[in-house]
Amino acid sequence: MSNQPRSEFIIVGRIVAPFGIKGDVKLLPQTDFPERLGEHETLYLGDKHLPHRLVSARLHGGVILLHFAGIDDMTTAEKLRGLTVFIPAAEVAPLADDQYYIHDLIGLRAVHANGTDLGTVADVMTGAAQDLLVVRRPGQPDVLVPFVAALVPAVDIAARTVTIDPPAGLFDDDFVQA
Repeated sequence: MSNQPRSEFIIVGRIVAPFGIKGDVKLLPQTDFPERLGEHETLYLGDKHLPHRLVSARLHGGVILLHFAGIDDMTTAEKLRGLTVFIPAAEVAPLADDQYYIHDLIGLRAVHANGTDLGTVADVMTGAAQDLLVVRRPGQPDVLVPFVAALVPAVDIAARTVTIDPPAGLFDDDFVQA
């Protein structure tokens, strides 16, 4: 097991298959920066975050081909199929002021622009047009909020809040009246 606490890892993808006969594997990326994976010396595999030294990483269509030290044939590479791949949270790339990592948004308290508590951001669904915040409310259905400036005017990671200014009907009207 690595020296990093488990909560200090970020998922970057999942190994879906071996590639070729020399030990490469196909990684289905779960990151907006797949081209940066090659900058890491070590990637961490599976639930136990076992360290594997990265020899190479290259884009190949919609996947990334990875080669790890000591994984030199298809049989050994096949054993990695299905494993989740992580990097230490300390190694994530810095973002612009108006960009956020999904793991930073999950768990934020959702607050209406009028101050009413709306629930908690339980997930972020990525979409072609825009991302959607999944706001979970105890005892009520989840609400999907388009993550656009008009509806989400403020995100305060330090305060652990996201401000939502929803149109009428997005949340139950009785729920958000001040």
